[in-house]
Amino acid sequence: MEERVGADGNAYMSHGSHAIVRCPQTWVPPYVNDGHECLVVRALEPMMDAVSPDQFSSAADRHVAQRNIAVAQAASPREAAVLRLRQRVDGQVVGGYTVVLVPTGVVP
Repeated sequence: MEERVGADGNAYMSHGSHAIVRCPQTWVPPYVNDGHECLVVRALEPMMDAVSPDQFSSAADRHVAQRNIAVAQAASPREAAVLRLRQRVDGQVVGGYTVVLVPTGVVP
């Protein structure tokens, strides 16, 4: 994997490479839409492999990726959150799971 720094000061990966990158700003998602959030990432090289500024469809462009996540509510950022998942068959609850999400460094 080869990383190059462009004239604008940003780092760019060479063709055919992959990398895990860190978002430059910490994102704390708000609890809206019943916790449903869509994360969209656009990866491109602006001079040789550009993407239209209004292109955000992962189905229409190989430069765009999307992942859907569920945001769980907690009383405090340092408290555990409980997420209950129910399995339904023909409208009837037939099973389920309880998931306890515990922040790093917190003992439940």
